[in-house]
Amino acid sequence: MKRRIILKNMVCLSVLLCLFWVSTSFAEKTSKASNDCHFTPVFVEGPFYLKNAISRQDITEGMAGYDLFIRFTLVDSETCAPYANVPVDIWMAGPAGAYSGVDNSILFSDGANNEGSTFLRGRQISDENGVVSFKALFPGWYSTSPSNIHFSVHVTDNLSFTSQFFIEDEFALQVYTTAFPYNKRGEHPKKISWPIPKGLVVVPQKVGNTLLLSKVISIRKKDLDEICAYKDVSCQSSRPIQLLRDLRKIIF
Repeated sequence: MKRRIILKNMVCLSVLLCLFWVSTSFAEKTSKASNDCHFTPVFVEGPFYLKNAISRQDITEGMAGYDLFIRFTLVDSETCAPYANVPVDIWMAGPAGAYSGVDNSILFSDGANNEGSTFLRGRQISDENGVVSFKALFPGWYSTSPSNIHFSVHVTDNLSFTSQFFIEDEFALQVYTTAFPYNKRGEHPKKISWPIPKGLVVVPQKVGNTLLLSKVISIRKKDLDEICAYKDVSCQSSRPIQLLRDLRKIIF
């Protein structure tokens, strides 16, 4: 009886994974709207989104690290019109590979308890051209995900476009093995692989002694969803593939 249940569960999971593969592959091949605007692939938000982000452009709080200036331009994928006056939240791990505001040990065994801290989290409102900018630091790595920058665009009071940008492996390797304080930890063992869409892999530009990441975030209305904050058990996403998203949260 137990064996039958296990086999049934394995079949169900295989079907879900196949459906997700088809969905991801289709998005990769058709990431172009009818008016030549490419859309930005949606992806699981990953750890650890927190509500009530501080409104600020500089999210470094004086931490040591490789300065990273981030500029996002928000547009509608169907019309290419800018999303003006829209809140954008951004968050990422610090140079030591831990997030602020949470106990990181729930994600990896040696993770620091940073509850109460706010570094590398912030919110900005897009201007009339749909532009937001942040002064951040190159994100540190942790063992369960490639190097990443999380963002959520709050298009309405209840619906957001949420995804991540992943730093290209070779670029991340160069930073982690040469730049202080990242070189104290060395190479990141987790590389970019399926199911991360190619459209979310980025390479910052070197500008003097700093880095610049400038990206257009082109939003499809059908990709809007409710974003659930860390430990918010009352939040329920409307996305049909919620089970897959939950599984991917564990992996990524």
